[in-house]
Amino acid sequence: MAKSPPKPHIPNFKAVTRVLRDTARKVVPVEVKRFADGERDNFVRRIEEQDFQSFQMIPLSKSWLARKKAHGADTRTMIATGWYKSQIKVYTRRRSGGWGQTLYIGFDKRTHARDLDGNVTDFLLTGKPGVAEVQEFGSVKAGVPARPHWGPHYKQMHKDAQQVRKSIRSKIMKEMRRRMPSF
Repeated sequence: MAKSPPKPHIPNFKAVTRVLRDTARKVVPVEVKRFADGERDNFVRRIEEQDFQSFQMIPLSKSWLARKKAHGADTRTMIATGWYKSQIKVYTRRRSGGWGQTLYIGFDKRTHARDLDGNVTDFLLTGKPGVAEVQEFGSVKAGVPARPHWGPHYKQMHKDAQQVRKSIRSKIMKEMRRRMPSF
């Protein structure tokens, strides 16, 4: 029995799937990296500008401000030496079980905090308990009030990501139409 010719109104699903996969693999990593880098820069800018409600509502203690001034350190919250904000980076993790990766904004797990003189301390920037966690949630033991900044930024970032996903879908469809005009 002879094979009938393909019908012009039915797409070649195998070809569409291949082009879609290749297009997504090309577009998604670039756009996600662009978003993550922008969010990292935005987060650091917000720290520099003290653009978190907790920074404005919960002032540093007078004794801590005096120590910062005595060392010539920056008196803004989370910026004494600049080390904390300089270590906020975009990191990549391979996804388990296959293709893809996850990008996240944070600290290297091995990075230690610095004291007011810039010397390495025994405390890590991240982890339990790390400087970031103590600042975010506070510590009764250390006498540090909670100054949430990661949580509020991530909450806004997740809202912004909805528009990024729409933009990515649009770019994929545009590239699909370029590569497969009949699509």
